[in-house]
Order: sequence, then C-alpha cells, then structure tokens
Amino acid sequence: MHPLLQLAMTQPGLLGEHAQGYAALLGSEIQTFQQRTQQRLLWAAATLACGTAALALAGVALMLWAAVPGMAGSAVGVLWLTPCLPLLAAAGCGLRACRNSETRAFAQLQAQLQADLQLLQEVSAP
Repeated sequence: MHPLLQLAMTQPGLLGEHAQGYAALLGSEIQTFQQRTQQRLLWAAATLACGTAALALAGVALMLWAAVPGMAGSAVGVLWLTPCLPLLAAAGCGLRACRNSETRAFAQLQAQLQADLQLLQEVSAP
C-alpha cells in the first residue's frame, strides 16, 4: 500500500492539518501579493502625476520662452529647470514601482509544494 494512503487511513488528522497549513500559506501569499500590487499601482500613479506635471511645466516654459524674446539668461535657466523637479520625482517613483515588482509572487507556496513533492517521491521510491 502506498505510504500516503496508509497515512490517510491511520492518521487523517495529519493530512487535514497539512491542508490547513497550505490554506494559511495561500492566504498569506495572496495578502502579500495584493499589498505589493497596490503599492506598485500607487507608485505608478505617482509616476504618471509627476510626469504630467513635468510635461505641463515644460509646455508653460516653452510658451513663456517663445512669448518673451528678450528674457535674461538666468530667467531662462530657471524657466527650464522648473520642470526638472517633477521629472526627477517621476523618475524616482518609476524606479520605486519597478523595484516592488522584482520579487516573485507565491514563492513560499511554490517552495513548499516542491518540498512536499520531493518528500512524496522519496517515500514512494522502492
């Protein structure tokens, strides 16, 4: 008789506890995945907002530069540096959004499944 069937017949509570452990692990992994996805979406929204602000300020700077032809040199520098702050913020937010997506989803659950399958193969081996 297969050792897993023998275990199920003699101690069914162990398999039930193991299934409960899987359910708890899956719940934890889902919650972590949701939190990471939510954070990534928030960072992506911040990236979009900062990028839009930088683009709008660059457009205003271009219009002012075109409308005032005799503008002094330092004023032109300030005019063009103004959109740089939200542009840098957009770059930082974009990097942060990408950094949150580096970890694999459900890695602990996959590792546990592989460990259980390996144990099952070892027990099943003649």
